[in-house]
Amino acid sequence: MTLVNESNVSQPLVVQTRLLSSDGILFRLSAGTIVPANGQVKTAVYADQKGLVGNIAPTTFTIPGLNETKQKLIYAKSETAMTGGVKTIGVFSQEDLTQAQDSLLLDLKAKGNEVLSSQITDKKGLFDIVQFAFDNDGKLGEEISSFNLTGKATIIGVFYDEEKLKSYTKDMLEKHVVNNSEILQSANENPSVVLSQYNFQSSTAKLTVSNSGLVDLDPNSRELQKIMFYGKTEDEVRRYVMALNHVTGVEMSFHPAWVREVPHVASKVEVTLRQVQ
Repeated sequence: MTLVNESNVSQPLVVQTRLLSSDGILFRLSAGTIVPANGQVKTAVYADQKGLVGNIAPTTFTIPGLNETKQKLIYAKSETAMTGGVKTIGVFSQEDLTQAQDSLLLDLKAKGNEVLSSQITDKKGLFDIVQFAFDNDGKLGEEISSFNLTGKATIIGVFYDEEKLKSYTKDMLEKHVVNNSEILQSANENPSVVLSQYNFQSSTAKLTVSNSGLVDLDPNSRELQKIMFYGKTEDEVRRYVMALNHVTGVEMSFHPAWVREVPHVASKVEVTLRQVQ
């Protein structure tokens, strides 16, 4: 706070001199001082009442202890907000420390990922924390308002060719279609890849890769060739087709109406596969 004296006589002020803001908030001088004639002096003050009431915006202050004439010439002003009315104190707990460490560890991993990725830009990367250590300046159980935490971590990065992995997983899915009546219609665009193991000495890693795809009935499979239906009645055709995987229904039509079995002539038999949702 700045004390201003516009008179021709210096003005001594004792410790705890009252200073009243334009809003009626009372402050006091922390130490006695002398305000020079036609001059200014910086001084420390404190709020008369503890708490948030003393947190006020920049303003001017009168000095009630002076007479009215002097109050117009000798006054105080603040150019910045008055703060510090409340100080939060807490007990440093293990929960506080753990939360801070978890947050810092995430930041360290993110930074490590960024650094490693910048070195290998043409591959997809998986990252893991190998080891880490923390240090802080707080003591558990003590009353503190804040504490400082520092840490360091070693991050491992495993990089792979994303397109080759996608092709590999699709090949593996197709190999799992062991029934010759089935066909792989589609596979997920992005397989799930997890870093399972790594070995520093051999510079090797094990990735667990999983993917899924849509398998459907192959219209060219032997089970759907026309010869498989020759001589079967409507009921026999229905039971045969419904026993195949991925079939949810069968529709049949015999022409002329008096025909009761599938003829043994390929040109007179038509098999149609229809996709349903």
